[in-house]
Amino acid sequence: MKDDELNYRELEPKIKVLEKKISSIIVQIMGWALLFSCVYRWVLYYFIYEYYRPLTHTTFLTLILISLTCINKFESVLLNSATSMSFLLFTVVSILFIPLATDILSFMEGVILHSAIAIFQIYLVINKKIAISKKYLLWSFLLYLVFISSYDSFTRIIAAIDTNENISIIKMTVQVFYILGISTILVYIFKKKFGIMLP
Repeated sequence: MKDDELNYRELEPKIKVLEKKISSIIVQIMGWALLFSCVYRWVLYYFIYEYYRPLTHTTFLTLILISLTCINKFESVLLNSATSMSFLLFTVVSILFIPLATDILSFMEGVILHSAIAIFQIYLVINKKIAISKKYLLWSFLLYLVFISSYDSFTRIIAAIDTNENISIIKMTVQVFYILGISTILVYIFKKKFGIMLP
């Protein structure tokens, strides 16, 4: 094996999770379908509507990560780490959306979508076969903080959960930081306990 191949395997180790071929195929199909829907959404908003705001949402980023994780059949330690670390954030957001759901559309896009993301992320965390890397977990924590503060908006998050009069931007910033921090720590604890936390 060549040196560059060894370096790549150290950088991005692959650990087999799905033993049955049919399970691998189903998960990959789901991943490709989700990725196609994300690309379709990007084309729609970027070229047709020329409305770019939805493409900067943290939810959109996470859906792309989920699709890539499924395409890689949970074998990519990098993607597993990046996708799972915000599970607590999406759990909290799902709960906050419940009283705001006034119709079917808001219920589907608010509660159902964010709950589905949170459930998928929790599955990544509690599955004893899915490996996560400590360094990628920390990098993912920084990725989410930078993405939310630079591309998404704390103001938009406040408006989305309808707390404009009850919470300031600085308070929301601190809360998101703590939620992501606690989420990262919990992922680390779970995976360390299962013995599948890589360096």
